[in-house]
Amino acid sequence: MKAVLKQISFFKNFSENELDELAKICIHKSYEKGEMLFFEGESSKYLHLLIKGNIKVYKTNQKGAEIFMHKLTPISFVAELANFENIPFPASACFLNSGEIIKIDFDELKNKFLTKSDFVLALLSGLSKKLIYLSEFVHNEMILSAEAKLAKLICEQNELFKTIKHIQLASFINLAPETFSRLLAKFKNDGIISFNDDKSLVIHDEKYLKSLYEI
Repeated sequence: MKAVLKQISFFKNFSENELDELAKICIHKSYEKGEMLFFEGESSKYLHLLIKGNIKVYKTNQKGAEIFMHKLTPISFVAELANFENIPFPASACFLNSGEIIKIDFDELKNKFLTKSDFVLALLSGLSKKLIYLSEFVHNEMILSAEAKLAKLICEQNELFKTIKHIQLASFINLAPETFSRLLAKFKNDGIISFNDDKSLVIHDEKYLKSLYEI
């Protein structure tokens, strides 16, 4: 465990003794694609640190439909606000592919290591990014049309089209698969985008796509 922790930037200024103590309160766990890290409403004594793989964070509405919020990539903390505020997880987290998590006993971490200013700043930086995610999520859901959502996904994360199925990409921007396919076909037929043989997406008119979602 100590060898793994030494490779993570959050702990770069920890001494050898501090790393030894930190390792004692950590659990290193692997997950498979589709496996849940936690469900909305659950509580946890652990602070979760994603070190490998990608995680989908989403909420579930009253009808049981998923509302995608954002995708987490390594190295990042997951739902750390729930630990700091001692509240249930406000959303669910599921692995999009195989991955690894370091689970840190939060009470022990708080008692032993939250006096380290550089580590606290790293945690605050993570929380700040979550607020940005939340602001963007609200903007996308309240302001953007379906066409604008897809245009934004194409411009900002077009690499996903090569590796992730369209039905899953549709869920990322909270569109029905039929709507996603129809709009994607429209962009393709209008010459705005095209696809290579390897399924990678090529943008031909980025200016037009950005005009759909930029104010």
